[in-house]
Amino acid sequence: MMIKEKTATLNWQVSSEKHGGSSLVEMVIAIMMLAVVLMGMMAGIMIARSSIYDKEFENARQVALKVLETIEATPYGDIPARASNLNNSRLDGFQVYVSQSENLGGVSFDISSSRTVMVSVDMGNSGPLKRIVSMRREVSPSAFKNVGDSD
Repeated sequence: MMIKEKTATLNWQVSSEKHGGSSLVEMVIAIMMLAVVLMGMMAGIMIARSSIYDKEFENARQVALKVLETIEATPYGDIPARASNLNNSRLDGFQVYVSQSENLGGVSFDISSSRTVMVSVDMGNSGPLKRIVSMRREVSPSAFKNVGDSD
């Protein structure tokens, strides 16, 4: 048995009635559609990044509040020791720095003195910028009472 091979001859003819590609208008429309899709993707990425940063900022803020509440629950005379123990510590994945200064005022230092406690939470670097959340509170023995003070 003999097998016959059929060969087809293709004749490519370019005429004014048939175009062998796409027109310039079709290309412009395709590029515009691609640009719209890419812009949508970029907007989604930017929203996701800002959401992640907002959550990280809120977590750092919560750590700073937790440290300030711990210091407020400390008796007034023990605040310097508590602040130095918490300084340069790591809480919930953040580096925490605590500083305190005593503000002396008036004639009677016992009544009008107060301490300013500043808590800085290092969120790390974002390129050349260092991201830090800082909060401060003023505590004094003449206030109603610190939570940790005894009667």
